[in-house]
Amino acid sequence: MTKKERPLGVTILAIWLIIGTILSVILYYFNFFKTVNLFITVILSIILNLIGLIIAYGLFRGLTWAWASAIILIVFGIIFTFINIFFQLEIVIYFIGFRVFTIIDIIILFYLTKPHVKAFFRKI
Repeated sequence: MTKKERPLGVTILAIWLIIGTILSVILYYFNFFKTVNLFITVILSIILNLIGLIIAYGLFRGLTWAWASAIILIVFGIIFTFINIFFQLEIVIYFIGFRVFTIIDIIILFYLTKPHVKAFFRKI
């Protein structure tokens, strides 16, 4: 697979990240989420959304670091989701791009490890 042949799933994942980031910013602007510690939640969300936009750019371009970064971000999200569920944390990070459902994270993680996707990112 040449560099120009980006897999459709990678394009969808990058767009998913961009749309999620935009929705997150809009929802925070209207103060949609009522959390106990809004300041910490907003700061963490801003950081994760910026990271998400950078990763989306890397995914579109087929950059090797974007593949690894996406996997790290997804694993972080899955772990945080389970910690949040089991310990009932009051601080909730709303990172819509990856946080809609944990099952989607697992599907994306599986997809990123497929041979043709890894080849696009020069991981094989």
